[in-house]
Amino acid sequence: MPLSGASSLINEDYVYAGQWESVYAMKNAVRHEIGLVLEGALRVGRETEDLFGSNFPRRLEIQVPTKVTMSFAGTAYELRAGLLHFLIGDAAIDDPNFYNYPAGGCAFSDIDVTLMGERTNCADNMIVFAIFQGRASGAIEIGSADGFIGVPIEVNALSDHNGNFGGTPAHPYGWIWITQ
Repeated sequence: MPLSGASSLINEDYVYAGQWESVYAMKNAVRHEIGLVLEGALRVGRETEDLFGSNFPRRLEIQVPTKVTMSFAGTAYELRAGLLHFLIGDAAIDDPNFYNYPAGGCAFSDIDVTLMGERTNCADNMIVFAIFQGRASGAIEIGSADGFIGVPIEVNALSDHNGNFGGTPAHPYGWIWITQ
């Protein structure tokens, strides 16, 4: 029993342990498995601009969001040609070519996907996310090890305010759904 007599744990049904069980990309209404992704982290960032009044003492008058970001980063353990196309950005994830050409193409929105991830806990509660228009970024490393090798992945949400991937002007980046 805690010394204070109360526990900080509200309900064990809301505790999530383990990995993202499913991470996949949607392209042209077709599901493309990213494969086993460990140590994944969904990130949402928000920066604001503060406006302070001119009276003394100065106080915060308004706080306006100026930048919102959404991204997913993790380690993929099943390296396939389609995933490598997506990570390098030379072709779409559904390109059948087994050759990958870093800096070999002028692919733009055709390399973007809707990235989705799902996970559950022991109480069968779920967290599901969607990044409407996701594009891979960061360095691609294919290392070596005594055990399994993983490839770091990072997908950033682009503004899909025009709705090409499911976004709207009010919700351009994606969504996160969680059961209670």
